[in-house]
Amino acid sequence: MTFEWKEPDEHGGRTGTQRGFIAQDVEKILPEWVGVDAKGFKTLNTTGLEAMLVESIRTVKAENDSLRDRVKVLEARQLVASAGLNGSGLLGLGFIVLGSAMIVSRRRAPTPRTHEC
Repeated sequence: MTFEWKEPDEHGGRTGTQRGFIAQDVEKILPEWVGVDAKGFKTLNTTGLEAMLVESIRTVKAENDSLRDRVKVLEARQLVASAGLNGSGLLGLGFIVLGSAMIVSRRRAPTPRTHEC
C-alpha cells in the first residue's frame, strides 16, 4: 500500500509517497500487531512477518505443484482420448479395423440362384 504522511515531521520527516502497511487495515486481520504510541498514533509491530511470508509461499507452492500435477494427468488423458478419435496411434487404428470388420460381417453372401430348365 502507498500513502503519504499528513504530518511528515511527526514521522521522522519522511515526505512523499511511502510504502508499507496501514495500521487500520492490519488491525482488522492481526489486531495483536497494532499498538498506540504516546501521541495516539497507531503503530505496527510486524514481528513474525517473515515467518508468515515463508509459510504462505510454501502453501502457494504446494498448491501450485498439486495443480500442475493435475493438469499433467488431464492432458495425458486428453492425448489418449484424442488418439482414438483422430485415427492416429494404435487405438485409432484399432477403431478403424474394428469398424471395417463390422462392415464386412454385415454383408451377406449372395444367395445362389437356381435356374429352371
